[in-house]
Amino acid sequence: MITIIVGALDSGKSTKMTEIFRQKGGDGFVSSKRFDGEIFTGYDLVRLTTEERIPLARVLPSRIDGFEYGRFIFSKKAFDYAERIYREIIAARSSPIFIDEIGRIELDGRGFDNIFRRLVLSEAEIYFCARDAFLEKIVEAYRIRNPRIQIILQGGNI
Repeated sequence: MITIIVGALDSGKSTKMTEIFRQKGGDGFVSSKRFDGEIFTGYDLVRLTTEERIPLARVLPSRIDGFEYGRFIFSKKAFDYAERIYREIIAARSSPIFIDEIGRIELDGRGFDNIFRRLVLSEAEIYFCARDAFLEKIVEAYRIRNPRIQIILQGGNI
């Protein structure tokens, strides 16, 4: 079963995913906002089981080794690390598996694209976040059949 946690930017998708992880267990990653004081500087990738965090994206300009996308530079090291861990999670048959988030980068064949395709084929129970604007394209591109969808509204869910 694939569950998609859907909402707009800053609607609480990652928070909802973390709540589900605490209830169900499993393994995977969420993206966590990073601040320098009160200044938003980017996102860290946080493993749910260990709370280990590594830089995922930083607002440009930045010295992270990776690729530019929009106003960010995304860390190649973070995606390589996540792919290695997800392969271990799949091999261990850990369930459910959490991935935050799938979006425009993946639809362009970057970011979590390769590992997400593998996750979808693994038949594992998967929870992933997506912005509402990309939902239809993601379901079509990854051939997700009969997903369960949780819509997150600002300040709550339905």
